[in-house]
Amino acid sequence: RSAGQDCSLGFCAIGLPPGTAAAVHPARGAALWPALGSAAPHKIGQLEAREREARVTAAQRARKVERERTKALGQLEEAFRQAALPWPPAEADGSGPQLDYAGVLRGQCLDTVGCSGYLPATHLAHAPSLAMLCVRCGCECSRHEVLRAPECPPANGAAE
Repeated sequence: RSAGQDCSLGFCAIGLPPGTAAAVHPARGAALWPALGSAAPHKIGQLEAREREARVTAAQRARKVERERTKALGQLEEAFRQAALPWPPAEADGSGPQLDYAGVLRGQCLDTVGCSGYLPATHLAHAPSLAMLCVRCGCECSRHEVLRAPECPPANGAAE
């Protein structure tokens, strides 16, 4: 047993896959011995359990984000069609970073790989609740990286 897999009480959980037949040997520290032709039992330590929990949590969050994104894109599409605007909207002139509704310069999405940068849902006066969504990915503007606005160069003759 490794120290990383031992529980505080000195034992680990046991996973028994389908088709496992095992014998427990008390004289050998409760060692498990799979029966001939059986699936081997799997010892699950604390470290492995924590890692699995982290993977499951990340996968659940990714599925939740994808559901929310799909729903938001559907709402955006309907709002654009109600306003008689083309869907998907044409790329903005100079398709670089865009300002969100609060005037913050936004870049690429932190949740979505396919979003090349924040594109605000403009011209949707009839649907103000959609103003904070990115038209490219459907995520809120807060899920896009915050960029610093380029600083203006000093004027000629200005003291440094």
